[in-house]
Amino acid sequence: MMRLFSANSADDREFKRRFVYRQIGYVNALRLQLRRQEGSDWDGQLWKRTVNGRALFSPDEMHWVQDASNKALQILTVQTESVSEYFKERDQLVVVKILELISDISSRQGQAEGLKSTVLAWGYAFYTKMLAYCLAIVVILSELNAFAISNIVLVTIVATIFLTIEEVGRNLDNPFDGSFNDTPMSSLCRTIEINLLQQIGEPCSLEPLGPVGGRLD
Repeated sequence: MMRLFSANSADDREFKRRFVYRQIGYVNALRLQLRRQEGSDWDGQLWKRTVNGRALFSPDEMHWVQDASNKALQILTVQTESVSEYFKERDQLVVVKILELISDISSRQGQAEGLKSTVLAWGYAFYTKMLAYCLAIVVILSELNAFAISNIVLVTIVATIFLTIEEVGRNLDNPFDGSFNDTPMSSLCRTIEINLLQQIGEPCSLEPLGPVGGRLD
């Protein structure tokens, strides 16, 4: 984004700041949407949040975004209109380039929402789980007559592996559900925010999120 337009004037610098702040709001709004978090989370992490003492959105923008069913997509709409308005009497190549980036981001969002909303068939999840349990039980029972502790321990470990693989597979069906195998969206959002603020020369006291208890949120 730094190469698409200069920031020589105060207006340019303010436009760039507003653009970046809205983009920070966007990535966090998308994270909240995909994880289907409650309204109180939106208040603390988006609507009432400030960066360097300034809100992420103007009052008009916030009102418009809050009323939308797809808030993340609405933020991209605000970005599109702000770019078109600001550069309407300037180099149109800049508008085209930025709008192409916004369109690409919108497409990526659609892909993520598709993963979130796609529900696997009930039978797939149910029968896969039942077959994994049945296989584990059969493996254990097949060694009971041997009365060898080592054999029983070994097949128990094998059965546990089957059940663990099945559980991990079900968790991976939804990478935005807050589970142990979830996509670390909070960490990604924090990294994006730090990078964006540094690119426009804004102060940033944030640090990248590290794993807590072996898990990166």
